[in-house]
Amino acid sequence: MKGTQVIKQHYVSKFILKNFANHKEQVFESLIGESKVYQTNINQSMCKKLTYEHSELEQNSLETTFSEIEGSIAPKFKLLIQLLDSEESEIVEIKKIVLDIIYEVIIFYYRSGAVLHEMSFQKENKDQQLMNLLRHISNSEYIYSLSKTIVDNYNFAIIRSANNEFLLSDQYISTASLNVKTRFANISNRHIGLKNVIILIPLSSKYYIVFFDGSVPNDIQKERINNISTDTLFLLNRAIINNSYHKSVAQVENVLKERLADFKYHSPAKTILSYASGLHKSFTLKKEVFLYDDDEKAYELFANLEYQKFMYVGRNDTCPCGSDLKFKKCCLSVYEKVDKIKNDMQMQVNPTTYMINSKYVAEKSIDELISFEEPELLKQVKEATTKTE
Repeated sequence: MKGTQVIKQHYVSKFILKNFANHKEQVFESLIGESKVYQTNINQSMCKKLTYEHSELEQNSLETTFSEIEGSIAPKFKLLIQLLDSEESEIVEIKKIVLDIIYEVIIFYYRSGAVLHEMSFQKENKDQQLMNLLRHISNSEYIYSLSKTIVDNYNFAIIRSANNEFLLSDQYISTASLNVKTRFANISNRHIGLKNVIILIPLSSKYYIVFFDGSVPNDIQKERINNISTDTLFLLNRAIINNSYHKSVAQVENVLKERLADFKYHSPAKTILSYASGLHKSFTLKKEVFLYDDDEKAYELFANLEYQKFMYVGRNDTCPCGSDLKFKKCCLSVYEKVDKIKNDMQMQVNPTTYMINSKYVAEKSIDELISFEEPELLKQVKEATTKTE
């Protein structure tokens, strides 16, 4: 690949960022860990120096390949937004275009800044980290299968923020659990392919594509273009910012500032999952993200063993949390969720029970996706990135 080397390489596509920008192509961006919000041009946002350069690949080869993918589907994103803005389009027409781009959307998800950050915890050099990312993207069978899981098994909707107040995560796609499961069955933000999940795919600061299974807020109806309430916007933006690792972006400054207070940071970590079959697997776990407060409280109570203080409390007793309310009117519903987690673990419920359809692929952990030996993968990538020469 010839030409001037692109130094700042975007891990969230620039044409997506443009849809979150003002007329001057500026966005408000946050450095989440530092709680800073500043205004920047989309050329400087969600990018990193030489993100996709590998010592054995030709200069700009991956960046050029990603740019070609972006160029092929950016017009479809633009058309979607135009149709939605016209308010005359049918949901069937909208859905047809969405299903046509879902494969590329999954690729964008796996080349995102959050995934790159997660890989940095594997204590490998930059070339090795990049190879791990390429294993995701080069595994076309897996990308296709995961796309099909979404299309065939989840309800579809479009949601609209009247005042362009949606946030954008550096993970690109955001996911959240709609119901706490067992201690490990949420697979730490590896939600695609599980029951009781919402999948949020950004179009712009005004529109998101939504796929879901389970109990979503009442103003999100399947097969419809939904105008969402302030309360639902709060829940969704809280989930989006908690899908981020380094950065989040918004068109409206105050919305981003307000949601920064809801961000909770947890580093990726390794754990061993024990299946009922006796199989043991190692997974890279990220933090859990829940849409609803009760599920998050239940998960935290269980993870921190704080549920023990509720174990022998009667329904009409004063709640141990200190609220002075009766247990049944306070934390009982949360404790019942914790009780289910305990029972499922004691019964060794197989995590596949929580898959939306066991005949389909569920999202895999980073270290499960080692499907190519490195020399073979490099050869495939070199061939793919030099086709246009």
